[in-house]
Amino acid sequence: MKRVRPQLRPLFVWLIGAMILLGMIWLTPIYANDFDDIYLNDEDLMDFSPSSDVNEIASGTVGSGGASWQLYDDGTVIVGGGMAHSAPTPWNGLPGVSPWLDHADDVFRIVFTEPISGGPSLSGFFWQLSNLSEIVNLSYLDTSQVRYMDHLFAETNLTTIDVSGFDTRHVVDMAYMFGYSRLTQIDVSSFDTSNVTHMGGMFADMPNLIAVDVSGFNTSSVINMNSMFAYSPSLTHINFGEFDTNRVENIASMFAHSSSLTHLDLSSFDFSNVRQMGAMFEDLPELRQLTLGEGWERHSNFLVTQWPGHNSPELTNPPNNETYTGFWQNVGNGTVTHPQGSYALTATELMNSEASVRPPTVDTWVWQRRPQALELTFDFNFEGAPANQQREVQNIGFYGDAINEEGNLLNPAFNVTNMREGYYFRGWFTAPTGGLEVTYTIPVRENVNHTLYARWENQADVTDPYETEPDETNLYETGPNQTYPTETYPNGTTLPLLTDPEEETTSGASRYLPQAGAIAASVLLGGVALVAIGSAISVRKRRK
Repeated sequence: MKRVRPQLRPLFVWLIGAMILLGMIWLTPIYANDFDDIYLNDEDLMDFSPSSDVNEIASGTVGSGGASWQLYDDGTVIVGGGMAHSAPTPWNGLPGVSPWLDHADDVFRIVFTEPISGGPSLSGFFWQLSNLSEIVNLSYLDTSQVRYMDHLFAETNLTTIDVSGFDTRHVVDMAYMFGYSRLTQIDVSSFDTSNVTHMGGMFADMPNLIAVDVSGFNTSSVINMNSMFAYSPSLTHINFGEFDTNRVENIASMFAHSSSLTHLDLSSFDFSNVRQMGAMFEDLPELRQLTLGEGWERHSNFLVTQWPGHNSPELTNPPNNETYTGFWQNVGNGTVTHPQGSYALTATELMNSEASVRPPTVDTWVWQRRPQALELTFDFNFEGAPANQQREVQNIGFYGDAINEEGNLLNPAFNVTNMREGYYFRGWFTAPTGGLEVTYTIPVRENVNHTLYARWENQADVTDPYETEPDETNLYETGPNQTYPTETYPNGTTLPLLTDPEEETTSGASRYLPQAGAIAASVLLGGVALVAIGSAISVRKRRK
């Protein structure tokens, strides 16, 4: 093989470095750690143009002098750039009118093709478009000047929507913003609600909504929360966080008829200025955990003296049957499954606004369970084992009434841990294999007789952790002794895990393995270095 002539070596170094440099410039976007920089998310700002197979059936502008739009016979509305003119919501209880209301039955999809400004009001902008199931390029809609968003998506057929890009800092009205829609989930964590005064019906009448998180809302200006979460039958969870209701006057029917709600934490609520709270908890048959804070005890006698018989929150009594007593019990120093509070109140007593006859209510209240003796069977779960043992426990007690810390039986005492020769006792479980472990600190949650099963482990197969020093090696420690978690694929290949299961970085990249972007950057710098070296050698040769 011929050797490269010395005078050509700088040229080869320079060419190799240049090839690496150009290659990495091309490859770096592909291997970038954050693919969001390359592939647009949300609606991807897609380019839509009507095909030759569809015909225009209507056209107009979004308000007087606003952006132009065309409706085609495939149900698509194409909206151009400009303004979205709409009159502010008049205080006669009526929202604004959608530009496409006259064609509501024909609108299935709306596509924004250019940036469009929302102006001062988007009240009722998509309202009553009952067949609307998709909005494309919604991020083109500039809401930075909008003050009215009431009924914005109300009565549409939308099941998903991305409003994370909405600028809501000037909005004062969000009443029924999503009400009567078919949304299954809605992320409103980015909303600035510091100026909003009206949230009535915001999430009302949404049959598919299961959970909503409003913990990020600034509600310090809100006055009206009437029916905010009402009539949403699938709703099971609401996260309030530190909800500020200091200025709220109307919370009537706030949760009414959302019949799947099981618990409400209103500990941050301040009822000082509340004047209307009728039917707040009406028809909530599954509500079995209600947390009230100091703000509850501030609701005034106005409720009784000014609106007698017309302002009851309508909290439902717990069922009165073999399991429950029909009373609400405070948790006190106990837990929600094993309350130890000393009060048992009817719903009317708990809701009473007269402080002189009302006991302290700052607590979590749950359905009071009836004490019931249960037969607990202990199955030793191996061939040739002694006969099963039975012990009595209370459905409102703890398994510690029948077993001690080691798992040996009590009342009467019966040793289990050394029962099976050659095996270590590993505890009591709810199934012969698998199941959940039960210890003496676990409360009894069953209301029927049930069986626990012993779990054993062959001493020849494992070192008893109780007889050896525990391995305190941190799987994720750094340094020369660091070990890496691995993952075995179906083909038998074993590779390091790409993520730390205990502490992922914000980018989702591995804490141990080099990120793709870092690899690209390293090779890129190497290419630059080779180019520089080649250039330096060339200059030196020329000088000689």
